[in-house]
Amino acid sequence: MTAEVADVIQCANERGNRLLGLPRRKSTGASSARDSLASLYMPRGECSRAVLELYGTNIFITAEEYLMLAAWILTTVTTTGVKSELAELRALRGAVAMVKFSLLENALDSVDIGLEYFSKAMKGHDRKDYKQCLLNLFQAAELLLKAVVSRQGARIIFNPTSLRKHCKNPDHPTESELHRCQSINIERLCELLVQHHPREFSDEAFQIMKAVAQMRNNIQHFAIVAEPQYLSLQLQKLYQQVLRPAFIIIQTDEADDSWNSDLRQEIIDYERQFLDIIVHEEYTLALCPVCESFSHFILYEGESYPIRTHCICCGFGLNDLQTWDFQQCPECGTPSVIYLPQHRAGVCLWYKCEYSKMEGFVPMEPCKCGEYRMEEHCRNCDPEEE
Repeated sequence: MTAEVADVIQCANERGNRLLGLPRRKSTGASSARDSLASLYMPRGECSRAVLELYGTNIFITAEEYLMLAAWILTTVTTTGVKSELAELRALRGAVAMVKFSLLENALDSVDIGLEYFSKAMKGHDRKDYKQCLLNLFQAAELLLKAVVSRQGARIIFNPTSLRKHCKNPDHPTESELHRCQSINIERLCELLVQHHPREFSDEAFQIMKAVAQMRNNIQHFAIVAEPQYLSLQLQKLYQQVLRPAFIIIQTDEADDSWNSDLRQEIIDYERQFLDIIVHEEYTLALCPVCESFSHFILYEGESYPIRTHCICCGFGLNDLQTWDFQQCPECGTPSVIYLPQHRAGVCLWYKCEYSKMEGFVPMEPCKCGEYRMEEHCRNCDPEEE
């Protein structure tokens, strides 16, 4: 067993301990990691059950982590029962991956279509365009939120009664069984989001989701009666309060080094489209200093200076900026730097600056004189260096 595999097993072991409420075990190498996992689960006859619980609770681990652990079990445990249950685990992961992929793919398709109709609606104010925009963006929001909560396990987005009716083993449904199951309603979906993501979604987000759900039902069964201006406002809120945080959560399933992945580029493009519709050219795009993705949107909204920013990939952002918040950048010379106490560094919001294009954080810290030292220089204390 390689050291890398041992590290993966040790990590999985500790995660399993936390899940099952068992004490942590120290590992000093490959053999002790292997023995620790075996001694922890095998005497109870729960090796495969523990693995199922472990990965069922945090189902979207990396494929490499799962395969390495599965390979270890196959080569170490020879009982037919465990191998059989491991095959069941593979089937479960396949079903979950399919559910997640289908949800996300369909959600992004709906975002694409919805934004296209939103652009048409804002230009022509045609009720039919607003109707198609609402139907598609609501469907996108519903599917995205289900993809978000399904990270806790595939069966969480299905009605429990339906699971018991259609699945031989409701705890570990197969893909074909899930196809026959009824998914949860909006009310239950919002409850799960409150439970698992209380900080990412506001109360307003859930109110908007429910309000737009009612509008969707009215459109499908009756007719659209709302004024275009009201519809436009609701759709903007739906995107900002629901789709944006969902996009950010979904991206946490991406590998740490995949900031230029197809998914991220697609989400960045959706954000561009949305801002083109809402604020037109009153924004710029720069490197995010936190996640180092080119996804930091800087909004002016009619002012001569940025008033707020947000990163569509990691959620970093600045709000309610005022002229007196800005310091002169040592690189580009413009009053465009905001100090970030939590990072003990600054961020330049002039999109043409090298810090905004390539370098990220500006070296910056408070100076004893009350000003700031940037690049180890204080304009107040070291004027001779100007």
